[in-house]
Amino acid sequence: HSFYLLLIFQSTSWKVNLLLVKTTQARRVVSELEAPRQAGSHAPLTIHRLSGGAIMSDGQDENAPLLAEHHVAARGGDKPLGRSFGGAARLTRWQKLAFAIGAVPSSMTHTITGFFISPFLLEVAKVPAYQYGIILIIGRVCDALTDPMIGVLASKTRKRPWLLLSVVPCAISYCCMWLVFPTLHTWNAFAYYLVMYCTFQACFTCFYVPFTCLTMLLTDDPADRDSATAYRMAVDVLSVLIASVAQSQVLANVEDQREAYLWCGVGVAALVVVSGVICYLGVPERAHAGAAVVDSEPALAVTAAAPGGAAGGPTGEGAPAVVKPANGEASAAAAAAAAGPDGGHIPFFEGFKMVMKSRAYVSLSLMYLFAWITITLIQSNIILFFRYSLRVHHIFQYLLVLLLVSTFAFVGIWNVVLRRIGKVKTYVLGMSVLLPILVALFFMPARHETAMYFVAAGAGMGVSIAYLLPWQMLPDVIAYESERRVAKGLPSSRAHDSFYYSLYCFFQKLASGACLGFSSLALSVAGYINDGDPDEQPKEVDMALRILVAPVPFCTVLLSFACLYFYPIRR
Repeated sequence: HSFYLLLIFQSTSWKVNLLLVKTTQARRVVSELEAPRQAGSHAPLTIHRLSGGAIMSDGQDENAPLLAEHHVAARGGDKPLGRSFGGAARLTRWQKLAFAIGAVPSSMTHTITGFFISPFLLEVAKVPAYQYGIILIIGRVCDALTDPMIGVLASKTRKRPWLLLSVVPCAISYCCMWLVFPTLHTWNAFAYYLVMYCTFQACFTCFYVPFTCLTMLLTDDPADRDSATAYRMAVDVLSVLIASVAQSQVLANVEDQREAYLWCGVGVAALVVVSGVICYLGVPERAHAGAAVVDSEPALAVTAAAPGGAAGGPTGEGAPAVVKPANGEASAAAAAAAAGPDGGHIPFFEGFKMVMKSRAYVSLSLMYLFAWITITLIQSNIILFFRYSLRVHHIFQYLLVLLLVSTFAFVGIWNVVLRRIGKVKTYVLGMSVLLPILVALFFMPARHETAMYFVAAGAGMGVSIAYLLPWQMLPDVIAYESERRVAKGLPSSRAHDSFYYSLYCFFQKLASGACLGFSSLALSVAGYINDGDPDEQPKEVDMALRILVAPVPFCTVLLSFACLYFYPIRR
């Protein structure tokens, strides 16, 4: 009953958070529209339409696009576009929700795998610890290598068909990963789980990379993208909460653990298929904003008269802009420039060099890498840590519920905070909360149950930041780099956002795979005993688990802060 009351409370608080977000957006729009009138300036205004639909006035910060309400003369008449960013249509709530549901297949399966793959392979399938480490290392390396490959293929095609074609193989491979064959020889079992784990990771890469690329194709409005990402993270955490609690209950109440893991796998696989189909049917895939056509409307040329009849000149705030359709030749030239030298497709190594030359992208990728190493180390070792170090494994499901409910609540809260103080400061503030919690975990005595509830509630503040901010900052980087390239006379990079997303996943998976392998090998060196009684485990296992869930994540959080020092986007 407490669990259901918590869900009702958190859903209510999430609605309040969304209302606060909308109020903040409305105030910002009003202040931007009223600022020219209050300034009383009558100097002419020059507005430039950049790649990605960004609109800037002379002297305006390139990270502060002008949000305006305007009418566009199109198809022989005035057609009101309403409140928009660069004329792009706003997303509906259903579209945002459908996009958010598309995060369920990957987030649910990978979170459950992160929590339960260790006890399953070590204590149910009886895989030796060193073989378990090899499975994780090879599986994550193969997973990381497939990300750029899928990114290249996805950049040449539409993204939505990938979701429909890959969701069924995802579900089948996930189910097969939880099968147990008691009669198999140790090395045969090792080979089976290695193949299944690699297949599972490859299938979900075919779903996840095109899905994340859809973020840039939903809309050209940065605030709308942030809102869709917030929806996605909220549904992400809620789905993980429901699946993790359900699986914990099944495992706690079914005596045959092999049967329990299998039925949990079948249930999650069914949810994967349903959510993938909903995302495919409900999410729009718009043309790249750098192209000449956006939502079947003509490209726009936005200009204003300057003194003496020439375009340009000093920036003014009071003169109205003239918005008109661009002529066909200019639109074709703009589209060709934005598309790149090969009709919108470039070779992998050229795309790799383009992405890695971006200081903003490299610093953000490293920040995400260290943040996700922090989450991965804690997630993959927390069950063993509760069982063998703290001896509180019987309350794990309740701690997990509290952690995920706290994470779900703070996704909405941080989404409001970042609009007031910026994304970089919000990230530092949220992740700083984890530091004292990690110190407390290292020195936590065994069987101290009450303190663990406070630790789980506080940890949700930092975990929510690791889920939310990196994926909200990546579209900012892509738009930022595209505008910088256009300003230098180079082709826009907006048509190649698959490179950004696939390499983003590549570095994260490669590092987290190495971390998981390091964890399992450390346990093997410490003398971990498969399915042993807590009193039978060597003392070295207790110390190894404490180091893996506290000091190492503490250092990776600090390294993520250091990466933000080189991040150039501050608004």
